[in-house]
Amino acid sequence: MNFNNKWTKGVNNRYRQMIKEGYPMIYIREKLDHLMKYHPEGKFNSGGGIFPFRKFWGILNEIKFNPNYIYFRFYEEESLWYKDKYDIICEFKINDIDYVLLLEYLVDNNDFFDNEVVYNIFFSTKKQYERFIYNVKGLNNIKDKGDELDKFRDMVEKETNYGDIIKIFNAISYILLKIINRLDNPIYMISNTDNPKKINFYIKSIEDSFKDKYELFVGKSSLNNKQSYYFKIKK
Repeated sequence: MNFNNKWTKGVNNRYRQMIKEGYPMIYIREKLDHLMKYHPEGKFNSGGGIFPFRKFWGILNEIKFNPNYIYFRFYEEESLWYKDKYDIICEFKINDIDYVLLLEYLVDNNDFFDNEVVYNIFFSTKKQYERFIYNVKGLNNIKDKGDELDKFRDMVEKETNYGDIIKIFNAISYILLKIINRLDNPIYMISNTDNPKKINFYIKSIEDSFKDKYELFVGKSSLNNKQSYYFKIKK
């Protein structure tokens, strides 16, 4: 790569280090946005080799997620990690496809929280979730369960139908607004995924839904050592 006086080798190393450490593009953009147009290979411009993030960000900023009413049912399922604690499973349907929104019960301990209950959020199709539950049944070893969970998340990233993405996140916004009434001290957690666009959708949907009724904390989770976003919701 031929560096220039804007996109220097030092800037490139900084960019690569942030990618390596799992920071999402929404964070990287905040740090390097003024330099991205100077990338020697036009990586962040339309016509580059990857999805042009500037174009995506412009589209995302114009999208407003609205917590539109949608019928959903929810139930509790025993946590994989904590005895006598429960995840919250929410089921809903978009265009004849059944989806599951999982609020995974976790206890995090980092710079912001001291053994605090947080709910890690991610969604999948119902079929994907049922396949995961089937695979994890009977596993007693924590590492084996963790491996299955990682496989499940990888599968979700590859297979989730993005054709209905706006409708899905409108539904997620509505469900999260309703579910907080069941939580004593709601903290929603979003961990990095391999798909930076998807995590930005999660973040945007929460920001649009709760507006100024949350505190945002960004840092690494003690549970998976991944960069995570914590939305502490004000009731």
